[in-house]
Amino acid sequence: MRRDRKKILMIDDDPAACDIYLRKLKESNFDVVCELDPLRAIPAVLKFRPDLILLDVHMPGINGYDILKEIRKSPGSEETKVIFLTNMSKIDDIEKGAECDAEDYIIKTFNTPSEVIGKIKNILGMDAGPQRMLVPD
Repeated sequence: MRRDRKKILMIDDDPAACDIYLRKLKESNFDVVCELDPLRAIPAVLKFRPDLILLDVHMPGINGYDILKEIRKSPGSEETKVIFLTNMSKIDDIEKGAECDAEDYIIKTFNTPSEVIGKIKNILGMDAGPQRMLVPD
């Protein structure tokens, strides 16, 4: 992995989502790792030391909210940016996500991978270009 590239860790139990985002993020010059097993998320964070984590909410064994709580307890992760990237679009889920220490809550079905990458670049202080925001009705 190149040191001059930002590192993204995607934690999502959906292999198809990981495949799409891995490809798109690599095309955008990020170093990317996807962890499909949410129970191995914390070791993956400690090993990879990402600049940003894309974190699904609904996964088997542990949810994304609890993973984020554990990440924040890990030494050295205080500066790691986290975006919830999920299909959970109920108001309760969005409000719970807002209560967590994450930079954003993005609903997969309302945002293309390119739009998500624009938001990632914005959060990481990179040139993101124009963005469009989609909000559920």
